[in-house]
Amino acid sequence: MQKEKSICKNLNEYIKSIINDKGKFSLSKSLILIGILSLITVIIQLLVQGLCFVQLYPPVLLLNALPIFLVMCLLYFVFGKISCSYVITNLIVSVLLMINHYKIKFRDEPLNVTDISVAEEAKAISGTYNISVDIISVIIVLICILTFWFVIKFIKNKRPNFLVSICGVVVTLAISFVSYNFIYKNTSIYNNVLSMMQLYHETEIVSCKGLVYSLINSSTVMNYDKPEDYSQEKALEILSRYSEPSAPKNAPNIIAVMGEAYTDIQNWKNVEFTDENPYDFYNFLKETESCYGKIYVPGFAGATACTEFEFLTGENTSAISSSLPTAYKTLITADTYSLARTFKEWGYDTAVMHPGFPWFYNRQNVYSRMGFDKFVSRDDLPTNIDATGAYANDTVLFDMVSKDYDKHLKNNKNGYFNFSITIQNHGSYNSSELVYNKEYIKKSNGLTDEEYYIINNYLGGIKAADDLLKSMYEYLNTIDTPTVMIFFGDHLPFLDSEEKIYEKLGYDITASTFESYKQRYSTDYIIVGNDAFKKSIGAKVVGEQNMISANYLSLKLFEYSKIPFTRYHQFLNDMQKELPLLTRMYNGTVNGGFEHQLSDKANELLKEYKILQYYNIKDYHIDSKGENK
Repeated sequence: MQKEKSICKNLNEYIKSIINDKGKFSLSKSLILIGILSLITVIIQLLVQGLCFVQLYPPVLLLNALPIFLVMCLLYFVFGKISCSYVITNLIVSVLLMINHYKIKFRDEPLNVTDISVAEEAKAISGTYNISVDIISVIIVLICILTFWFVIKFIKNKRPNFLVSICGVVVTLAISFVSYNFIYKNTSIYNNVLSMMQLYHETEIVSCKGLVYSLINSSTVMNYDKPEDYSQEKALEILSRYSEPSAPKNAPNIIAVMGEAYTDIQNWKNVEFTDENPYDFYNFLKETESCYGKIYVPGFAGATACTEFEFLTGENTSAISSSLPTAYKTLITADTYSLARTFKEWGYDTAVMHPGFPWFYNRQNVYSRMGFDKFVSRDDLPTNIDATGAYANDTVLFDMVSKDYDKHLKNNKNGYFNFSITIQNHGSYNSSELVYNKEYIKKSNGLTDEEYYIINNYLGGIKAADDLLKSMYEYLNTIDTPTVMIFFGDHLPFLDSEEKIYEKLGYDITASTFESYKQRYSTDYIIVGNDAFKKSIGAKVVGEQNMISANYLSLKLFEYSKIPFTRYHQFLNDMQKELPLLTRMYNGTVNGGFEHQLSDKANELLKEYKILQYYNIKDYHIDSKGENK
């Protein structure tokens, strides 16, 4: 015991002699030690993220270490203690690592700054996931405890005087400002770091480039900067190339439904259903006079509001930022363009239906800014609604839509545009019993008991969505008014943290190839009219379409419904002919592949698109008549 105390004392004295110059304060030695501790913190971060040789690339180490160094310096000059600055800084980094770890585990999406804006939503749904302690979380906690103990016990520096502290704070803040604006905010620098590696999976990208650097770079989306050469005049000049169509006559009413975690798994390699196919009515609709296909969506196992945003506005989140901004919480702060505005200008009544809480994704504020007349949410429903677990059943949504449409048809002759969102099939999926008492897939292909329950419970929700499609289609065919329904999925489901179920069912979502990258971010859509609509235009089988990004989906809706394109939609149509897939990593061209280098024409269209996006989100103003100024 005496020997251990002697060792600790000697170590303490040795470290003090290193960081203090003969018992006096030494700024240079203090900064060197802070630099060493910053590097140690970065190595710990990279270790937790799955240390690989790529992360030891000097620019990666430097870009992750500099922010930590600057934060520690700032705290050091404020509090005067290296140990204090290290503990606070390392605690922040450790918490971020822990959140990032669990977000990847349950969503396979890395942490980014916009997640702060949806913290309330994340807290609300976290109860549906089994968040248990695992080896990574244990490692993070143990490293914290050990390093904190060591630093507090052995690093005892002399405090800097007041003048040094003031100058140190000023210089640190100045360096932080310059480095953020000229290095960390620069997307080109971020994309070029490790550009020699063809990485398509966002989680791998953040892992290789480091959480601290990636997180700071993602903060650029919180401030939506004007695109290059932007001006309102330039945006209006782009739109002026197209002629504005007259308000359509005899256009159909529109019912748009976004299905929670809806995707078609029928063609996955190892999928074979038992006696009942949960996609029966969906398959029936594909054989009618319908239009259907796949859309590229912004997120995997989440980012519902991003898909919704792209459909309603024609904007593309990846063209705003590769950090997947949650536009509803960060960008839409005033009147903005949306389909609701277009239909309102044509005399339609517009409504949103969602049996979830209105505060989720800030929808109660966003929808009015988009121009919707009303929003009916969970707050407007009885307390004893039908629900599966925490989420209202799709039958509840059907009642909401049908009752509102009936009321509309009874009371006025205006057109009607309804956008609705289901929630029943939201994850996570029960892993211990068959919630719907139905087996759709047998326990084959090496599925464990838990995996068997998860996939069958997911498909039980798909069957509920199929029943919704049937109810909606049959209901619309009792109405003499021409009406078109569009139904699409928001993202693929989260089935398990290691994505073993996808692997065992033969669906590659590893994002290791272009094809698997597309599969990871694709869902399905279908557009079909009621008998009154088909009679008004003549029956026509449209059939399967090529894959497009979700921001182009309204084009398919307009084409099918015989609704003329607005000037903005005419531009989108030209855009999708050149770039039908706009993704966070690469853009897809008409030949179906992804391109690192776009043609001059495609680049110019993308540049103009970003100008129009900014205009529609930030500079779209409504006068007293509800018309765009």
